[in-house]
Amino acid sequence: MDKLKERLKQADWWEITYLIIYGGVFTFEFLNTTMFEVKWPPKFAYIFLASTALYVMAKIIWHNTYTKKEMIWAGIILFAFLMPALLTEYRFLWYTGFLIVGAKDIDFDKILKVYLVIGITIMVAAFGASQMGWIENLQYEALRGENLIIRNSFGSVYPTDFAAHIFYLVIASVCISEPIKTGSKLFITSLLAVFVLNWCGARTSSICMMALVIAIIVYQSLKKIIEKEKILYILNAFPFTLAGMFLGLVHFFDYEKEWMVKIDSFLSNRLIISKVAINSYEYKLFGQYIRESGLGRLEGIRQDYFFLDNSYIRIALLYGVILFLVVMMLFWKQGLRAIQEKRIILIIAIAIIAMHSFMEHHLIEIAYNPLLCFLFTKKDVIVDKG
Repeated sequence: MDKLKERLKQADWWEITYLIIYGGVFTFEFLNTTMFEVKWPPKFAYIFLASTALYVMAKIIWHNTYTKKEMIWAGIILFAFLMPALLTEYRFLWYTGFLIVGAKDIDFDKILKVYLVIGITIMVAAFGASQMGWIENLQYEALRGENLIIRNSFGSVYPTDFAAHIFYLVIASVCISEPIKTGSKLFITSLLAVFVLNWCGARTSSICMMALVIAIIVYQSLKKIIEKEKILYILNAFPFTLAGMFLGLVHFFDYEKEWMVKIDSFLSNRLIISKVAINSYEYKLFGQYIRESGLGRLEGIRQDYFFLDNSYIRIALLYGVILFLVVMMLFWKQGLRAIQEKRIILIIAIAIIAMHSFMEHHLIEIAYNPLLCFLFTKKDVIVDKG
């Protein structure tokens, strides 16, 4: 009993409280991407809106360990996330911003562990329930060359959403320091890449997982060369490069140029849809609500389909130019910190996420991306164990 009391006294209750809140928000957001019909009480999300805000305010008042520079960045991040949350219907931005700032001095590996335990549990439950017929396994027919394939959602709202969850769970597993060796992680990742390609028809997530495997193998083989700062800074600029590339393609897209039409076809019409969006809506500092008609939770093709899958155009147009710029800087600063702490695999993961975001819209969604909260976490010099 005395030992238990001593442990309770020594426990970091700020960290424990944060992990509980993070786990609650993550569970809520994750379940909403599945076919489970959860009857949330009215205004249930307000619990997370309030708890994240109160936690951060209490932490600043009674346990303020933020440096002056961190306080400035915390203010910028909160301003960029809270303004569109208040002015539009995208309330998730509110607790996303507070979770990023509130992660100050939290062990990042513990965040990843919470993410993995909850994420794997829900994924296994959804997969099993969909195969037992308890929830729907949405299926879609698609042509791949001359072959007709069946794309399965396995309890998620859409096949690519299921695959994206797998992709981000893999990201969390390779970024965490323990407990599985990297070789085993890469083998499992390769198997999952094949699985989502064959059973979900999710090419983006499959390609990105294989790219992650190849990138880590190359890094382990050429550590001395890759760990030179210039190469790492180039890798860290990958999100900027891909964001600029996509936005450039959209703004200069011309229906009469055959090579652009071919690129758009390869990108599953993302350029045309994004072009229509920017022609119909103007960029705003704090974003705007845009009604979208996606394929999630539906079987078959809808005639009024309109959905912005690319993360970069989505953030800039729906959530605002300011948030877009802050998100880009957030990942740049995360990369710089990862370089300083020699977490090279984390830099690789950020680059692969940037690649994934070129075709998917999950970059700043708590239900998917576990690296959002890295910037303010506990600072330790951790060397990748490879």
